[in-house]
Amino acid sequence: MATKSTKAPRKATKGGLAENSQNLPAKRGRGRGRPFQPGQSGNPGGRPKLLAEVKALAAEHTKDAIKALSEIAKNPKALAVARVSAANALLDRAWGKPTQAVEMSGPDGGPVPVAAAVAPLGPEQAAELLHVLHELGQLAPQAAEGDGE
Repeated sequence: MATKSTKAPRKATKGGLAENSQNLPAKRGRGRGRPFQPGQSGNPGGRPKLLAEVKALAAEHTKDAIKALSEIAKNPKALAVARVSAANALLDRAWGKPTQAVEMSGPDGGPVPVAAAVAPLGPEQAAELLHVLHELGQLAPQAAEGDGE
């Protein structure tokens, strides 16, 4: 059965845009994926309180649910698929779901190609890097002084 939409149809204007589109700024200032100003929340009210209430009610039935799963898993008259499903649910809750290995390979099964663009350091940048490494104790003093050995 199809349901009717309660939304009013959009009214198009000359340029084919919706009426309220004319009031929008021409360009967004924050860029894609960053619609909010720093310190501004997209969800100032937080999570809905009803969700917490539903979780709390469900948590009250945890012992009964585990007991029911255990009874199904042990019942030889239960369908095999129900027993396996109940056993898996019990194991997942007790030990967590097992990790799944993901194999990644490049073309023809070879290694995954990784491209990195690294610009060469200028003489001043190289000297600064050597100085910092020396200060951190990551470089022998003679290399930092540029002995060339």
